Amino acid sequence: MNKLSTIILGLSFLSVSAFAGSNGHMGNHMHEGKMTNHMSVMKDMDHSEMMKDMKIYHHIMKSSSYMVTLDSIKPLKDGKNNMSLMFSKNSKFTKVKDLSVKFFMPSMPGMDFVLKPKQMGKIHNMIVNFSMMGQWDYEIMFKSFDGKKHITKGSVNLK
Repeated sequence: MNKLSTIILGLSFLSVSAFAGSNGHMGNHMHEGKMTNHMSVMKDMDHSEMMKDMKIYHHIMKSSSYMVTLDSIKPLKDGKNNMSLMFSKNSKFTKVKDLSVKFFMPSMPGMDFVLKPKQMGKIHNMIVNFSMMGQWDYEIMFKSFDGKKHITKGSVNLK
């Protein structure tokens, strides 16, 4: 998908979001004699396809009873990337402690670094500086408040 299509898709998503949430114009209400609910437009959209087309990074992993979500709202590139982590247990956001993320290139030993994301409410933010294109694997390590250690793994391929 070219950049113009991506921009148009993004702007259309924003305009639908703004329309649905503006001036109390959501929920059930009348339009030309018909009952309407604009939130159904947002609910019925396939957001996973939209996110795939926009080439953002979104990965959900499982570690014991925890769901770990790693996101980037912009396409990943070599250089600095803003990424965030969220943790949930039993479908509810939860806090963790001693969080660290190790990034490394399996094809190039010695190309590794560890980050300590900063917690901002329910989200842990970090700036990931990928020094080059290629496959980067990561290990997310954290402790639950009962003291148990958890590790989950994933990878991203920068092209």
